[in-house]
Amino acid sequence: MHDVEPNLTLNQIRYPPQWTKRCLVLDLVMMNKNTKAWLRKACIGIAAGMWLALSTGCVGVAYPGGAAVYYDYDYYPGWNIYFYPAGHIYYWNEGGHWRSGAHLPPAYHLNGQSHEQLRLHSRQPWTEHH
Repeated sequence: MHDVEPNLTLNQIRYPPQWTKRCLVLDLVMMNKNTKAWLRKACIGIAAGMWLALSTGCVGVAYPGGAAVYYDYDYYPGWNIYFYPAGHIYYWNEGGHWRSGAHLPPAYHLNGQSHEQLRLHSRQPWTEHH
């Protein structure tokens, strides 16, 4: 049995040679499990970031001065409603405030309504159009 003085740090404790080998192997195994967990989280984060970047539906158009980003909308002038097909999002003005959602409120009926196709720079189409 080895007595350990209470004021010693872990680096100051002298282990028997057979314990040192076991501790090194255990450290390598634990590091490997931690590394696997870290890599798994990193891969999930990268995949989520790529999915988010690719699912925004924006179109990049390169110009000599840099890249410009455009968003394509369907605009229904009779209702003052914008629809963003790439994200399946409607934008409408309700009581002086712009709202958005995957579905329009029941008061709005777009069936057979004519619409214009717009290409805008903004993710808030009402700020750039009109």
